[in-house]
Amino acid sequence: MEVEIISRETIKPSSLTPPHLRTYKLSLLDQFIPSNHVPIVLFYPMLDNDHVHVTSQLLKKSLSKTLTRFYPLAGKVRDALTIDCNDEGAFYVEARVKCHLSDFLTQPRVPSMNQFLPYDVAWKRDEPISGLHVTIIQVNIFDCGGIAIGALVSHMTVDGTAFSTFLNSWAATARGSCEAVPRPSFIAPSLFLQSDSVPKELTAMGLLKHFLKRGDCVARRFIFDASALATLKAKATSSCGQSQSPSRVQAVSSLIWKCFIAASKATSGAYKPILLGHAVNIRPRALPPFSESCMGNFLWLAVAECKDEAKTELHHLAGQVNDAIAKVNGYLVKQLQGEEGSLKYCETRGDEKSTSRGSRLFGLYKLVQLWSL
Repeated sequence: MEVEIISRETIKPSSLTPPHLRTYKLSLLDQFIPSNHVPIVLFYPMLDNDHVHVTSQLLKKSLSKTLTRFYPLAGKVRDALTIDCNDEGAFYVEARVKCHLSDFLTQPRVPSMNQFLPYDVAWKRDEPISGLHVTIIQVNIFDCGGIAIGALVSHMTVDGTAFSTFLNSWAATARGSCEAVPRPSFIAPSLFLQSDSVPKELTAMGLLKHFLKRGDCVARRFIFDASALATLKAKATSSCGQSQSPSRVQAVSSLIWKCFIAASKATSGAYKPILLGHAVNIRPRALPPFSESCMGNFLWLAVAECKDEAKTELHHLAGQVNDAIAKVNGYLVKQLQGEEGSLKYCETRGDEKSTSRGSRLFGLYKLVQLWSL
């Protein structure tokens, strides 16, 4: 498959950002997040080739209008704490793909997906790159007229839910039905107050650094149909005594965790404590709940631990996952707000760091995001 870059340009917002909004301070929860850009690739079916140019222009025009509402996404990264909302816009690339969309989707290859993105998204940095566009888009047009939109947005400004809000708003604007999508809310910095006293070792990269290793890896795709999910949920609940049945995500998480534990023991020859890190959307857990259109990172890391080899059956692990996620509740969300929020943040992250010593970590971040698509 050959991907040829046709053009590169900047799509500016259709209206200027007011002067008092030109500097966007990240929230306390944004500070926890790695500085890399998060990727997504969206596929759209074949269009009449005569309409490809019209569609291309529509995407640019609707993106320009959308960036006006999502003004931090039209700026550039200034440093680890702020976004320069300078209206320089999104970096926009258009490419042609020497392949038919149906042929690619029949046998998708994960490494090939990177060709649909404007640049390498590997997590290699501890610090943000000053001057980098917050939003980077690549529109890939296949020979058949099908389209793959590869989008990258700075993780410091959005989580999976916020990213979806932006993409849905762009899509609605392109359809001419922008009133159907809630307008974004940028209240996070006023709720979770930024603090320059948060130690780097208590950020995501600081906590995960000693778990990460460089080397070759293999990507695999696992598909669970409705019947498999129902069976998993039943097994995860059986004889567990849980007051609440695990969700589909929790059931699948527990299964993969169980497989990871078995693989770890097989390679090392001995059982070692395994931690599970699970990203949790705190918007619906706040009291009262925050709107799903709240931008920023409304995420908290729930950490479950399996210390006892005798309790690695699926229902035991599902119970651990359920208990860990249940701790991310309205009380915790309230404690993270206001002037004392950074103290609670450091206290909780410090406990997690102590727990992780001598353990291995299995992270389920992408699973949660992919499930919501």
